[in-house]
Amino acid sequence: MKKKLFFLFPFLISCSLSAQFYTPDGGHDPSIKWQQIDTDHVKVIFPSSLTTKGQRIANVITHLYEKNTGSIGVDLKKASILLHSETVNPNGFVFIAPFGSEFFATPPQRSFLGTVDWIDGLAIHEYRHIMQTQNMHKGLTKFVSTLSGESAWWGFSHFAVPDWFFEGDAVLQETALTNSGRGRLPEFLAYYRAFAKDKKRYSFNKVRNGSMKDVIPDHYALGYVLNTYARIHFGNNIWKEVIEDAASYKLKTYPIPFSNALKERTSLNTKNLYENSFNELDSLWFIDNEKRKNQIVNQKNKAARKNTPQFYKQAFFNKDNELIVAKRSNAHPSKLVLLDQNQEEKRLFTFPNSINQYFSYRNDFVVYEEFQWHPRWENTSYSTIHLRNIKTGFHQQLTRKSKYFSPDISNDLKQIAVVQILPSMEQSIHILTSKDGTVAQKLDNPNGYSYAFPKWSKDDTKLYVIVYKDQKNAIIEIDIESGKEQIILEFNDYRIVDLQVQEDYVYFASNFNQTIQDIFALHIPSKAIYQLSHSPTNAAYPAINADGEKLVYAEHHSDGTNLVEQIINWDVLSPIQMTPQKSIPNLVQPIAKAEAAAHLDHVPNRTYEVSKYKEFKHLFYVHDWIPKPFHPNYSLQIESRNRLQTLGTFVESGININENNFFLNSGIEITKWFPKIKLNYATSLNRSAQFVATTDTSAAYTSRTWDENRFSGGINLPLNLTKGSFFQLMSLEAQYQLTNVQHDSLSYESLNGNQHLMNLGFNFRSQHFRAIQQVNTRFGITLSTNYRFNLNNTENNQWNILGRLHLPGILNTHAIWVEGNYRTQAINDSYRFVDDFQYARGYGQFQGDEQWGFRTTYQLPLFYPDWGLGPIAFIQRFRLGVFADFSGVQILRELDGTRFNYASYGIELSADVKWFRMFDLPVGIRVNYRRDYELFGLGKPFSFGLILN
Repeated sequence: MKKKLFFLFPFLISCSLSAQFYTPDGGHDPSIKWQQIDTDHVKVIFPSSLTTKGQRIANVITHLYEKNTGSIGVDLKKASILLHSETVNPNGFVFIAPFGSEFFATPPQRSFLGTVDWIDGLAIHEYRHIMQTQNMHKGLTKFVSTLSGESAWWGFSHFAVPDWFFEGDAVLQETALTNSGRGRLPEFLAYYRAFAKDKKRYSFNKVRNGSMKDVIPDHYALGYVLNTYARIHFGNNIWKEVIEDAASYKLKTYPIPFSNALKERTSLNTKNLYENSFNELDSLWFIDNEKRKNQIVNQKNKAARKNTPQFYKQAFFNKDNELIVAKRSNAHPSKLVLLDQNQEEKRLFTFPNSINQYFSYRNDFVVYEEFQWHPRWENTSYSTIHLRNIKTGFHQQLTRKSKYFSPDISNDLKQIAVVQILPSMEQSIHILTSKDGTVAQKLDNPNGYSYAFPKWSKDDTKLYVIVYKDQKNAIIEIDIESGKEQIILEFNDYRIVDLQVQEDYVYFASNFNQTIQDIFALHIPSKAIYQLSHSPTNAAYPAINADGEKLVYAEHHSDGTNLVEQIINWDVLSPIQMTPQKSIPNLVQPIAKAEAAAHLDHVPNRTYEVSKYKEFKHLFYVHDWIPKPFHPNYSLQIESRNRLQTLGTFVESGININENNFFLNSGIEITKWFPKIKLNYATSLNRSAQFVATTDTSAAYTSRTWDENRFSGGINLPLNLTKGSFFQLMSLEAQYQLTNVQHDSLSYESLNGNQHLMNLGFNFRSQHFRAIQQVNTRFGITLSTNYRFNLNNTENNQWNILGRLHLPGILNTHAIWVEGNYRTQAINDSYRFVDDFQYARGYGQFQGDEQWGFRTTYQLPLFYPDWGLGPIAFIQRFRLGVFADFSGVQILRELDGTRFNYASYGIELSADVKWFRMFDLPVGIRVNYRRDYELFGLGKPFSFGLILN
């Protein structure tokens, strides 16, 4: 039975991907002029403003196609890359149906790829995913995808191969093919270093699935370690062989394809690989360094509560030597807090949605950026600048629809320096007035740098900025009056982040000369560099007090990041010299040597032909043709979605065995314009059913046969109104449906004709951000209303209203929700609309002319077991809900009919479960006490049920 389950599961995944017609709510600004570069190996689609980036992507991917297949496989077909220019979130991904990739061109300010150019890093990383997926089109995966399309390809390949392989292999490539990359950044593996220091080792099952109670690095870091170990010890092509065996579902790999394929090739299963990899890595972490052993620091924050990791980031000293610091924990969303000398914390405000949750502080004023979406276009977003006084609560949004990053407020509080990144990816520094956010000055960018984290000098006449160019970074000084730039820290391969300026020193975090990131100080007049910290794990986000004697920074520990303070003894410090960059010992060097021919330095500079991308010629891309043999319907569904995700279509045709009839269902959804347009047509020929015909003296079965045609069309306006610390979504909808029925017998001619139905809907949801341990949002409101009516009979209508209010519970991780529901439709109407009413739990459907309900639940977490059932399920949390539901119904209201009130009370015990190491689906049981069970003839007061939520 278990083997059957493992065989069927990937098929069920792929079927669920196409179980219903779907296209995204988002989209692109229709005014974008798309161009393309179409080569033998890649098609790059990009806005006309990004032609240079499009050329670079085409060159890098062609280079990888020609030089980088040895470790992954040569089964490659042309790939499509869609490059976005209007977003501000740095990201990229490979998508399925249609198969291809999307790049988001705006680079991050705090680079997580090191000094690698953002577009180059995206091209290496995301094209590696394309290469992986295409080389898994083997054996059973290929056979099933040939039968049913790309969703099955995705489902079978991702069930066979774990996500840690996909991301770890891609991170390894971005590191081996460049002089930087995540694998060379100590911060990337800092938590594993902290685990080794504290002699902590979690089980593979826990590290693989994650935890709500402990710090677990993501699957990128895990995969990087496991991938590199295997390639060093078993050869550069080991993974090519393993994923081919796994994706083929060869008998020797059954029923756990990847682990068994790995064991067949290496004698190690995934658990053994994990143990061996980290045994070796732990032996390499620590070298004899007396400065690290003897460094004296003082932890500024209180220790984390048991099972609740906490993470401190940026900090600033105020005039009282207290700290203004950004903090989050598994029990609290990100917030700004005041940390006093007694380690007591006072919450100042919850951080809004932002890319880096970056802020600047001076004299009670905080300036920060907020990520905002265009209300309709998902691929258009903004980064706006906000000013807040933490003493008075004053708040002002200074810019709107801007693309500003890393704001820093001047010492006199009159100006704010920001980085502007245009959709063309041109960058400059703007000086805004803190009064109203107007642009007081624009500083040119004559050298074509990428800028990050501008910081004011002590007299507000200069700015110090991290700059990137040619796969290196440096620190420059800009004279604001003249615009003249001067390099004060030469270009190098070490990542420089977390810039701060105090008096004559620029402070930053880097891994100069070592395999641990530490805090350094650059003396501006002499350009001498001093190492200030000697952290045993990782140091970031320096803060310096006014006297320049105390340094506070965030340090990685096995339970999160803490703030530590050390006294700076300037008298004993000596300048350091930069030496060639070191990597984490013995991890990337052998792979980099094996991949030398594919290194980024060897990418040619070809010029490819650029042409207009004509969307109307690419409206259809058939990606799935899915057999759906689900009794009693046996059908084939064909789906198409175009590359720009603006048009989706489907056609489903089959037979219904119960009625012995043919049916056809089809639809089209257009998301190109401001409202979404959706059209559907369905027909059923020769439907048949039996009905009971009655007379005064007898009753007998009689058969009817008819044809039925349904057409529906509607518009939907989805809006993203997210602002501050609340996710806010709203949608408006109007839909018309025509149903035509034609019987084949004149006896039923009176039943022939058309039904004209309308549906008007409104939905709104606003929910406060929540942390991972919070069972639900602590503040929120949901409102949903639908009005459905029959144009043939205006008295035949239905009104639904649903409202839900989220409130905080006793503890921070607890939550309460209260829900009200109202519906009205006459039970003697000739046409019945869909029943969406939320009945009291434990009762079935009981319709009336008028229904109302009130439901409330108190939810709380119980404990976090982190229990694994092999590769099948991993239980992260148990939670409890206590509920009370009250409902009422009135029948035949026009006759002052009967009213019923009924109620239920009970508990819900749920487990948050990750299934097959792939997706989260909570399961639980519900125990109801039905107060009015006799009223409905239920036989007993208690009922039990399974819940999936």
